[in-house]
Amino acid sequence: MRFIDPHNYGIISPPVRYALKLLPKKNYVDEYLDYLSSLRNFAEEYKFERVADADVALWSLVEKCVIPKDSSCGNYKRYKDKIIEIEEKRLKAKQYYKENERRLLEIYSQEEEAKLEEIERIKKDRDKYRREYEELMIYRNSMFDLIDIKESSLSPEEKFIYDHKEPFIDEGQKYFMNALAESKYINKVRWFDNCTSKPPSKISNIQESGEVTIIYVGKDNYSAKIKVYPVDCPDFTHAKYFAMKVSGATNIPILFTRKVYH
Repeated sequence: MRFIDPHNYGIISPPVRYALKLLPKKNYVDEYLDYLSSLRNFAEEYKFERVADADVALWSLVEKCVIPKDSSCGNYKRYKDKIIEIEEKRLKAKQYYKENERRLLEIYSQEEEAKLEEIERIKKDRDKYRREYEELMIYRNSMFDLIDIKESSLSPEEKFIYDHKEPFIDEGQKYFMNALAESKYINKVRWFDNCTSKPPSKISNIQESGEVTIIYVGKDNYSAKIKVYPVDCPDFTHAKYFAMKVSGATNIPILFTRKVYH
């Protein structure tokens, strides 16, 4: 089919199957149809005129860049950056639809009858971002192992760096820091200092070394500046991905990103 109609078909092969993360189907026909659907999505996303060309591009990327882990390959780096862009959008979409779900619960819990128009508007926004999140999950699951964040071998108790000079802002901070330490991708949790900041709690800074600064905001704008670190961080792409792992684990947004070189 690929040679008869290269605009719509490609050759199924182990490298491209690996790239597309295809799961086995009950028969070869369904497996090939699933393969073509994913391949056509890639062709549309990356502006290939022919599906066969997208097939060749994915095969080349895996064989020449991914398997040998050739970081000097320009396409390899651009694809990693694309994955980070998709992950940023996915996290934002998740946060938006979760926030709309929370607002709906607040309205339903009110004693007086809420406006039906407001409920319908929030439901519409929630469903919009949920669809966007689900669509981005499809892209996210393809070739996502290009970015490798090592898991920490330390226990949660071993991860804390704290000199006990400053008290906790509140009990919520203690719970929050313990939640950070539970993340398998966080290797160190450092209580940097106390400060003041407006809500919400947020990730406020990402450095190329992998250091991520979190502002935990308690009552009356009293805040704690907390820094977390991965096991290692080869480049800024990995630093951003690590920050997204922290954001997803704690459900706090990334509100400011600054690249700092060392």
